[in-house]
Amino acid sequence: DGFSDFFELRAMGELVAQLQRMADLGLHSSVKALAEHYLGAKMDETSRLNLHFLFAESLYEDGQYQRAEHYYRLSLQACLPPSKQQTQGPSPVRIKTQLARCLKQRHEYGEAVSVLKAILPADRSPAINMLLASLLVQTRSTAEAIAAYKDVLKVAPLALDAISGILELGGQVRDVPLPKAKSTDAIDPASWLGNATAAMAHAAALEFKDAQQRWGQVSRVLPESAAAIRAQAVLEWHAGAVHASRSLFARAHTLDRFCLDNMDTYAHVLMACGAEQELSRLSLELLECGRGRAEAWAAVARMSLLHCATASSQSGSRFHARRGLTFAEKALELDARSPEALLVRGSLLVKVEKYRQAAVDFRAVCANTRQFVAYEELVKCYLEEKPVSQQRLNDALAAAQEINKILPRSARPHVLLAQACAKCRDGAGKARKLYEGALKRDATNVQALLGLAELDVDEKKYDVAVSRLKESVGSPWADVIHCKLAEIALAMSNPSLALEHYTAAQAFNEENLVAREGLARCNKAIAGGATDEGEADDAEEANRSATPEDMW
Repeated sequence: DGFSDFFELRAMGELVAQLQRMADLGLHSSVKALAEHYLGAKMDETSRLNLHFLFAESLYEDGQYQRAEHYYRLSLQACLPPSKQQTQGPSPVRIKTQLARCLKQRHEYGEAVSVLKAILPADRSPAINMLLASLLVQTRSTAEAIAAYKDVLKVAPLALDAISGILELGGQVRDVPLPKAKSTDAIDPASWLGNATAAMAHAAALEFKDAQQRWGQVSRVLPESAAAIRAQAVLEWHAGAVHASRSLFARAHTLDRFCLDNMDTYAHVLMACGAEQELSRLSLELLECGRGRAEAWAAVARMSLLHCATASSQSGSRFHARRGLTFAEKALELDARSPEALLVRGSLLVKVEKYRQAAVDFRAVCANTRQFVAYEELVKCYLEEKPVSQQRLNDALAAAQEINKILPRSARPHVLLAQACAKCRDGAGKARKLYEGALKRDATNVQALLGLAELDVDEKKYDVAVSRLKESVGSPWADVIHCKLAEIALAMSNPSLALEHYTAAQAFNEENLVAREGLARCNKAIAGGATDEGEADDAEEANRSATPEDMW
């Protein structure tokens, strides 16, 4: 029996060695299929430790994270007692690292942090410190996360993720140990890293103009860097320069068509421009090359949100909203903190009149990123609910005042506060002052101009509103201004004049959905026709499809 046990244990050791070779070759599914048959077999402690670890690794690769966690813990238990430390097989540090990654996949961030903190600081590699920092961000342990990022930079000073992590958490440029440039050649990262770091610091402080200047200097050194161009595009979007952002995103996407980074923001920009065909192409491209990334599904959800606006009936709009919500949920399953996924889900929830749930999503983005667009959607959400209660008005005013404190020099928060004031009883006078103040800060702010025109229309001062709008008809937002002039013409019961303005708007921007719909309405009004809701519903029903690829 003793000889039999000896040869059996030796055979198991050889089997585990073969499993290790297959794992090294990336044949994880084969390791899983074979190892599963031997989990209960007789073997020595070293073989059992290695078998459990290899099996856990194969489960992790297969996406069975809870089961993998169980076998990682069994491996760790076999390693922990000093008398059982093994000279061969995975070390306790490696097992803890993999266990933490597994817990991160299961969104158990606090437990994952505890596992990594059990590793002595001297034994933590830069990769472990990066993992620890990302987990500490999730648990909102800011100071500890910055310290972990700094530990990474001590060993790898060019780790851009660590640099951006420090700055996004509120760290200063002086907290980043930058390497000294050995030459001015673009091949030496230190020659442009200082500007990139300063740009990220300005962006974290919401100083978009200064950040844009710094990234511009980086682009002059690296003119074909799609990453630098994308960074500039994101900054232009956050600064409110929609058309400039679209142009930069298009250039970056041309340079690297398979990149998914920030492409959900690009989809948001295209939706803001009403670029239906371009957004359709982008969404399909992202879905083809990145079904496992949140950006792809957030972009598809944006397409559904745009379809809500173009639907010919209320039922069609709600159908697209419900379908878009499934795509947004998929994005959030992949990345629970994705700002764009939260924003698009909130906007879709507004479409199905679930205002409270939508407000939760918008507030989450406000807290995490302080993006103006999140505050803008939050205020709209509060004001969209009918009837608007006093509590909702107070919430809208509070949100608008908060973003005014965050961006005190920008005109856009003034406009947002004005929009909230305009909904209050006797708030028109204050709203007018805020709109005028916004135009003094930024004469090109089209929302302030439209807001003033809206106040004039409410007071039946049609001539004043028309005169004010015509003064700015030569701006980059000429199509939007013509659409507003068309609305005023309809309010004055002049569909022929409205038709002229809608035609002019579409001439400036063929993608303007409001102009397209306005033309259809004006033509029917002039012809004495009416919309057949039943036919519209049938058309929407006929166009319904089950998969994202078929939705266009």
